[in-house]
Amino acid sequence: MTIYAVFGLQQPQVVESNIIKHYANAHYNAGNGVFFISSETDTTIEVGVNLGFGNSDSVPRTSGIIVPVFNYWGRYDPNLWEWISTKQRVSS
Repeated sequence: MTIYAVFGLQQPQVVESNIIKHYANAHYNAGNGVFFISSETDTTIEVGVNLGFGNSDSVPRTSGIIVPVFNYWGRYDPNLWEWISTKQRVSS
């Protein structure tokens, strides 16, 4: 399973709505317009299209940054670290 960090959003409300629509049970809202998404099949580009970063007419268009998360470190809410760890273990 790949974890993606989504941030730098032009329209956080639009992106959050698309995240809920496409990744209802596979996302973590870290606050301040930062989200983490897990997907077994979607590429970075496919996630972006689903969130509205592409040229799809079926999804409202916006912009932001999507980065696959392979390693992580920091000081934040322990629930985020647990969520990432659990999602990464699923694919191991």
